[in-house]
Amino acid sequence: MAYYITKEKCNGCTLCAIVCPTGAASGEKKQPHKIEKKYCIECGACGKSCTQSAVQNASGNVMQMVKRKLWEEPFFNEKKCNGCLICLDVCPTDCITHKLPKKNNSNAYLEVSNASACIGCRFCHNACPVDAIEMYTMDIIQKRMTQEKIKQEKNMVWTLRKAYYRIFQIIMKYFAMILPFPVPALLTGPGSVKTLAENINARGIKNVLVVTDKVLTNLKLPDEFLASLLEKNIKYTVFDDVQPNPIIENIEAGRKIYKKNKCKAIIAFGGGSPIDCAKIIGARIRNPYLPVRFMKGLLKVFIPIPPLFCVPTTAGTGSETTVAAVITNKKTHEKFAISDIKLIPKIAVLDPELMVGLPPHITSTTGMDALTHAIEAYIGQSNSLYTNESAEYAIRLVFENLEKAYHDGSNIEARNNMAIAAFYGGAAFTRAYVGYVHAIAHNMGGIYNVPHGLANAIILPYVLDFFKKDVEKQLAKLAVVADIGSHNDSDKILADKFINKIKTMNRNMDIPLTIRELKKKDIPMIVKRALKEAHPLYPVPRIMSYRECEDLVRKLLP
Repeated sequence: MAYYITKEKCNGCTLCAIVCPTGAASGEKKQPHKIEKKYCIECGACGKSCTQSAVQNASGNVMQMVKRKLWEEPFFNEKKCNGCLICLDVCPTDCITHKLPKKNNSNAYLEVSNASACIGCRFCHNACPVDAIEMYTMDIIQKRMTQEKIKQEKNMVWTLRKAYYRIFQIIMKYFAMILPFPVPALLTGPGSVKTLAENINARGIKNVLVVTDKVLTNLKLPDEFLASLLEKNIKYTVFDDVQPNPIIENIEAGRKIYKKNKCKAIIAFGGGSPIDCAKIIGARIRNPYLPVRFMKGLLKVFIPIPPLFCVPTTAGTGSETTVAAVITNKKTHEKFAISDIKLIPKIAVLDPELMVGLPPHITSTTGMDALTHAIEAYIGQSNSLYTNESAEYAIRLVFENLEKAYHDGSNIEARNNMAIAAFYGGAAFTRAYVGYVHAIAHNMGGIYNVPHGLANAIILPYVLDFFKKDVEKQLAKLAVVADIGSHNDSDKILADKFINKIKTMNRNMDIPLTIRELKKKDIPMIVKRALKEAHPLYPVPRIMSYRECEDLVRKLLP
């Protein structure tokens, strides 16, 4: 079977003879041409070039002329190519050549080296055993090549950006080693809050601002402590206008009350929100010309804050020992951190009796917050011997005591151990940083007002699943430390046990798998803000791309 030319239609233009790769089409100019059957390979070039539609294929169908720019050419998919070079063997025009293998591909790199010789015969496409050759017109190929080039450039930019992140994190790690982190004096054990007034009095402080929230004042939880202040002739003013996710307006209101009453120190009494609020109130008092939004980030609190004393009533945030305070911009719904060693309190009181009345759902979510702090500090790349020891201690205490405190809020021993776990979790992450769990959770709090501990608890298993291969050894060690596995198990089994233990704890404490408030339309904004917070500061095990972060956040949809 072969193509043939209808003599009545042929005008002897010789185009078929010019494009025929085997010389099967021949004839004199202005004379009818013919195709020799024994040389014809049925490539179709003669039919596509004939202006008179004089060529018929082997089935007797008339071949229509196709403009040269619309002839198809091969486009090689490097990822699929196995380097067999069959395409070179079947190409009748030798338009395909191969170059040296690329670094990321051991197979030969193929390309159309002579585009003008290619006749679009599709032989290479049909013969390829791995479907690595696609046929496109030249304009589409150029678009594909442009897209590939843009993709390569983006990959190069992303590689350079990741290198910058890692260099920045290494610098910050060694900077943290020489930074003089103050360590709060600790008052611990049942009833320890009663001794705080004596410590404040010993410092010669006689007028303080007590920052708390309305829930605690309505429960009259601070009353006994406030009475102890009066016994030591310490005047106090209560500021309880603090939201669960404090906003900048709370800071400014607290600052005005501090100045109006001529206070000399600040006492934070409550969970993470009152403590964070108290820290930033102190920063604004001593830095009156520095707006809160300008303090965002690292070491931007220029003048030390007034003496700060912290009495946490939840076991989770660890804010009583950290450099960080988190605040929300009500106008933009952006939740951001202010980090400076000047925000570390003078004294932290860990009194389990203050936590006995905590509802189970707050006990669980704040406890998971403490666990998240310790884990993210441990698996990050800025950890040290001190932060690892602190994190391991905190993780062991959480696994041993959180569910006990959840099911029996009056268990003083479990409450005390959870308070200690929160403190050491905070000590770990304030030096080794957190990661993507916090970056995403902050946005859930800023946009939807989701409690921080709850957001962390929900997000943590998803992030650990994402990192599992990168941190298998660390998670395996934590599984042994937490006594949920033995050294006889493989790292993979231990890592799985550790992550599954967290999922089981969440399930046992009625923590949901998804974030109810999350809306699909907000995901691009959440991802953008989360990555902006995390990069370059957080020394995560593996740097997430936008697409990876987006895929993870989508898993949180209800």
